[in-house]
Amino acid sequence: MRIMLANILPWAGYRKTYGESIARRELAGHIVAHDAFTEWCANLPDMGYSR
Repeated sequence: MRIMLANILPWAGYRKTYGESIARRELAGHIVAHDAFTEWCANLPDMGYSR
């Protein structure tokens, strides 16, 4: 998912909404959220969770 988001950065820098590029608004937020979610999921087994 991170690779896919990184590949659309050039378009996101070009496309503007409310006077600001998407890369500075929604896309940056999505990347941070996905990184945090991935880290949280990776730590679940360490916290004792299993299927």
